[in-house]
Amino acid sequence: MFWILLLVLVAGLSCWVMWAPLRLEINSINGIYKMEWWPLVSANWLPETGLDVVEVQMLFFRKQIELSKLGKKQTPPSSAPVKAPVDSPQARKRTQMSFQEIFRLVTGLVKTFRVRQCRVWWDTDDFLINAWLYPVAYLRSSGVVQVSINFQGRRDVVLVVENRLSRVIWYLTKTLIFNKFYKS
Repeated sequence: MFWILLLVLVAGLSCWVMWAPLRLEINSINGIYKMEWWPLVSANWLPETGLDVVEVQMLFFRKQIELSKLGKKQTPPSSAPVKAPVDSPQARKRTQMSFQEIFRLVTGLVKTFRVRQCRVWWDTDDFLINAWLYPVAYLRSSGVVQVSINFQGRRDVVLVVENRLSRVIWYLTKTLIFNKFYKS
């Protein structure tokens, strides 16, 4: 009975991790710049505290980190001679991906992301350019993506993008399986 309960618990946790949303939120109106894998990990950029200050929260642990102080400490060079890497036949047998395959893989990974909200309020400080951009922005705005050109000096962005680990793993698995069949 204990092993069945443990198995169900592990399966439930792994399913939850696969379906937990990874979310990027940028809201210049409220000053929110956050990336989170709810509710495990979140990282908030705090520009009002300092341009390089990030607050990291993991479950019940919270810490502010200054990125400029994370640099590597300099160690004196060792007097031991550096060995040259040896090319072995096994190392040369790696399969190389072409640029087209890499490009297809990256674009497919980008397509796994879902834009939940994208609102842009923009003013170029030039009435003529604003007048030319206004109809373009009006025609482009639909559904989730809304672009507004204003004549009042307002420049704000609200962007919410989500992804799930399950979508990324599904895409990578599908791509690698089809790549293997096409090459043979």
